[in-house]
Amino acid sequence: MRAFFKARVRLWPVILLFIAGIVGTGYLVAWAATFSIFSVDSHTESTQVIYSMTREEQVVLLSLGVQGLEEQTDKSKVFGVEVPWSERATLIQYAFHAKLGIDGADVVITNTSENKYTVNVPEFAFIGYDDPELKVASENAGGLSWFTPEVDITEMFTQILGGAEKQQYIDDNAETLREQTEAFYTGIVEAIDPDIELEFVFAGEISESDAS
Repeated sequence: MRAFFKARVRLWPVILLFIAGIVGTGYLVAWAATFSIFSVDSHTESTQVIYSMTREEQVVLLSLGVQGLEEQTDKSKVFGVEVPWSERATLIQYAFHAKLGIDGADVVITNTSENKYTVNVPEFAFIGYDDPELKVASENAGGLSWFTPEVDITEMFTQILGGAEKQQYIDDNAETLREQTEAFYTGIVEAIDPDIELEFVFAGEISESDAS
């Protein structure tokens, strides 16, 4: 018993040193954390280079306010077999302004006689769009829809602006585009010489001089 007591007494210095080491380490970690919090220095550099410049002569003749809804339903398959209740139906609401017009560089103006000019107009084109707005209007998900990735609404919007849709905007507004073209170039010419007469020949048409 005495031997055990003596051995235990001799362990006290070791235990005390161990406890002191833990406490000291705790203070050191706390001090280091405090030091790092107040010593954070963030520096960001940004470099931007304009690598090209292109002159554009596109003429916007018409801006269409477009709104719509688009629904897409996806289902997952495992080894070619459809997973039940994995469907995810997403309905997005979108809006944008479609810009229709012509490439001014392809417009050819020819002097046919005194004070008379023929304006040859190229095909109308979908030039671009402004102010796009996209949001998920509703989503209907099955019990196992987590198998199916969420729909990329940006990709859906890109599909909406596919070739067929762009051409449809042009076809539906062809007459207005013609009127806008005539008003645009007539206004420019009349500002220079109000006595000049213009004949407009649109893509696919034949001018009066060529017909005769």
